[in-house]
Amino acid sequence: MPLNIGVLKETFGHEARVALTPDVAAKFVEQGVAIHMEQGAGHRSHLGDELFKGVQFHAAPSHVLGVATVLLKVQPPLLAEVDALAPGSVVVGFMQAHRELGLVRRLRDPRIT
Repeated sequence: MPLNIGVLKETFGHEARVALTPDVAAKFVEQGVAIHMEQGAGHRSHLGDELFKGVQFHAAPSHVLGVATVLLKVQPPLLAEVDALAPGSVVVGFMQAHRELGLVRRLRDPRIT
């Protein structure tokens, strides 16, 4: 099964970081990984879409979540984002599990790591 990495715009208040940089995205693409990003995901980090070579951009986060087998996040995912992921997916990011028990339970049931 091919690896599909998804990256969304961060939605937390003052979060300006993006979970993937253009240089790391290029390395993944060289290895045959498909990268799916929400349009403008890097904007607040001053990383325009045009800097991400070989990346597929989507206008709606639901399109990214629908194809991602791995979701890269800076902040914990929203419950709606978790619900849109396929069972068995992987989320990589700061989870803050001790403060996000509802999120941990929501990840557990569909076996999202």
